[in-house]
Amino acid sequence: MSRLRNLDRSLFFWPPYPDALSYRAGLAAEMRNLASAEKDLKAALSWSPQTAYLHDQLADVYAVQGKKEQALNEVRKAVALHPVKWSYHEHASRLLFQLGRKEQAREERLKAEALKPFEPQYGEALKASLPSADSR
Repeated sequence: MSRLRNLDRSLFFWPPYPDALSYRAGLAAEMRNLASAEKDLKAALSWSPQTAYLHDQLADVYAVQGKKEQALNEVRKAVALHPVKWSYHEHASRLLFQLGRKEQAREERLKAEALKPFEPQYGEALKASLPSADSR
């Protein structure tokens, strides 16, 4: 709870920062305070509407609230902003399946599976960016 309180204080003193709002929304969602999470994500999106992961995060909140169509709309925004991110297509696939749109869900799943091998893992990307022992 103290992390959340410190984050609240920092957001009070500094102008809204989308990443901080996103982080606070994640904490609120973990505590099942979905109204607060939704509010923070909408505020973050008002400052940074072209940030795909914020739309995807808001979709998660909507999905937990049972607002599947709104969740799908947010994921579609994320896909439009970052069409090569496999996880956004996979998220769209899950939502479409839950909404009974199985053929569309299958198409999104196939896109996700096709894109997944091309997205580097964080550890691999970090290793590639560090100087090797031979170059020292």
